[in-house]
Amino acid sequence: AQTPWADLGPRIQGWAALANVRVADVRVEYLGESGLPSAATAGGWKPTLFLGAELLANTDWRQRDAVIGHELGHISLGHIRTNALMSMVKAALVAGAFACLDIEGIALALARVLRPDLAPSLDADYGPVSVLPFLGVLLAALWVGVSALDRWRRHQNELACDRFSVGLAGDPLAKAVVLLTIHK
Repeated sequence: AQTPWADLGPRIQGWAALANVRVADVRVEYLGESGLPSAATAGGWKPTLFLGAELLANTDWRQRDAVIGHELGHISLGHIRTNALMSMVKAALVAGAFACLDIEGIALALARVLRPDLAPSLDADYGPVSVLPFLGVLLAALWVGVSALDRWRRHQNELACDRFSVGLAGDPLAKAVVLLTIHK
């Protein structure tokens, strides 16, 4: 309400009603001298729509509607909660991999492989081979796979929201122009 874009509030709520979603808050973001040249949505249970001042200043109403439709797509299609869940899974995998990080165990395992003749004396001094380093490597490999899947999933989400926006606003040309505007 304290920005020159206050008149967008009712328009956004109108699009949200059409998309059958609820937007708890709308914020216009200013970053640095030029502002935020994009838009975002955050908040799983109380979705907030963030619009960049730079984006708003360099688009017309049709393009703004396309951006609003895209962000409403993230809410409607459940991307915010899925993104949060994937972030938690990746954090758990990293935490698990670090918890299993056993430098001494890795060094002993490598020594046993490289010098099998030393294995009996290493077993006597340090005990049997620990499975923790192997579990850590497995968790790290899982993190790499989950991260690749997440990148692919997020790209698919963006495409789905572009389709959602075009279906909602009915203006594919405005969507194409605003994508070029954001890119530039």
